Amino acid sequence: MIKPACCTIAVLAALAASPAAAQTKFVAVWAASADHVRAPDDAPALAPNTTLRVIITPDALGHTARFRIANLLGTAPLTIDDASVSLTLAGAATSPHTGHGITFKARKTITIAPGDVAWSDPVTLNFIGLPTDSRILGHALSISLHIPGAPVPLTWSAGGESFASAAGASQAATDAETPFTQRLTGTLLVDAMDIMAPKTNQVVAVVGERLGPAGLGWTGMLARRVHVVAEDRASLVDLTRGDARIAGLTQQLDRDLPSGTSSILLVAGLSDVADGRATPEAAAEALASLARRTRARLPGIKLLGATLPPAPEGVLPADADRSRRALNQFIRLTDVFDGVVDFDAALADPDTGWLRAAFARKGERLADYPGQLALADAVDLKTLIKATPPAPPPAPKPAEDAPATN
Repeated sequence: MIKPACCTIAVLAALAASPAAAQTKFVAVWAASADHVRAPDDAPALAPNTTLRVIITPDALGHTARFRIANLLGTAPLTIDDASVSLTLAGAATSPHTGHGITFKARKTITIAPGDVAWSDPVTLNFIGLPTDSRILGHALSISLHIPGAPVPLTWSAGGESFASAAGASQAATDAETPFTQRLTGTLLVDAMDIMAPKTNQVVAVVGERLGPAGLGWTGMLARRVHVVAEDRASLVDLTRGDARIAGLTQQLDRDLPSGTSSILLVAGLSDVADGRATPEAAAEALASLARRTRARLPGIKLLGATLPPAPEGVLPADADRSRRALNQFIRLTDVFDGVVDFDAALADPDTGWLRAAFARKGERLADYPGQLALADAVDLKTLIKATPPAPPPAPKPAEDAPATN
């Protein structure tokens, strides 16, 4: 059964005006980076009047959440007339009695223009038997969206999975996976989740090149380290993607930066120099310009640069690898970053400069599991997470009345 979200809006509005609400803010616990559009004629094609079930795995949960639906790369208006969030059981199946309705400006139906996004109303998550206290839980959520009429090109992000039902009435409130006959690679339409958290909570955004499997590579390993070091007062959001040219990252940092971002780890430049389209000098200038632009737009942001890891010998052309090494020298020496994470030094064979054999994945540019772990361990969390001011000392107890004297 879906619990309607609209009935909680008045309560949430009252809470927002309370002194406690002034000490909280929305912070991102999951986000996706739009790669391209899944057109209606893509295989498998989406049926008209279908329900999508999108699986996401947030870095943390909270009592109050909101979700962003994106039509950023769409070419036509996107209409949704029924939406819900549930705990994922397995595949497209959801846990019974965990469904919560999602509304937009107190309405079930919303139309999102091409190139635009829409945030949901706050949803009070009350999953029976499951704590929602911002600890990392590893529980996947299912976001169900009914799209009436003919499907439009859908904004798509790599990583994760989605499911689609056959044509018909909304299946957003259905727990069973039976109606969801199509399994789709990637995350469709849903591109961010926030939770309400204390104002001191931090968000680390990793932006740029995807150096491993989405959600299962070094960023997932790093997220667990972040939670331990920050004592669950920070979350990590992975916005990396396969082809992350510096020019495209400018738009991404302007448009998609997660709510509450306090630090950015920028991994960029490999796509620019690997195919010879940019010289290392041009890539370095573009990277410096991106860093300066980001600082100007986000005063106080902590910005780290990462060197580009090596590939196994023979996988990356020699000219491209020389450009990669030259760009890495710029990243190490420039003053546009607050610090540098040296992935290259962590993974390179000291004698050859190529990826160490122990980290190589045969025939591929990406490091295997031990290499992914080495990437995560190369990040000094003291440079990534801002120091949290110490809690103020408790107020002194009022002195007891002194005994009366004559």
